[in-house]
Amino acid sequence: MTVLALLLAVVAFAFLVLALVLASKAWAIACIVVGAIGVLIVIIDIIVKRKERAGKSGKSVNGE
Repeated sequence: MTVLALLLAVVAFAFLVLALVLASKAWAIACIVVGAIGVLIVIIDIIVKRKERAGKSGKSVNGE
């Protein structure tokens, strides 16, 4: 999932460059959407990995 988030960051950067070169609002919106999806994937990845570590150590995520 981390590789996918990195790929989305590259795509978002390409959309940003297109938006600046073409002065296009549509490319700017596409950049924001793709970037937001990448951030969501990173957050989901962090949560999943945190739960996996908590499961291996026998503790819950909240430390209870």
